[in-house]
Amino acid sequence: MTKLFPSAWSANVETIAFYGSSEQKLKTEYYPKEKILGLFWPHESNDKKENIKAIEELLVSLQCIFENGNLLSTQKSKINYYTDKTAEIREQCICLTN
Repeated sequence: MTKLFPSAWSANVETIAFYGSSEQKLKTEYYPKEKILGLFWPHESNDKKENIKAIEELLVSLQCIFENGNLLSTQKSKINYYTDKTAEIREQCICLTN
């Protein structure tokens, strides 16, 4: 799936790490010194909706880091902006999960 990502995203993120989490909500955290984007997943699931949500969270985070150099606590309007910017990649990634 990462082959679909723009190469420019790798300037700020060299590694995407998946972590288990005791929290109830899916979230991402960015570690700029290490250039790691962590995706914290509340529990293992084969639920397609949760997988799509994780893909969306990942892509929005990568686009935000690309444009800002960090993960911002974004307003809904910005999240919509990043979602729109990554829509084509999102669809390609979702096709791979089917």
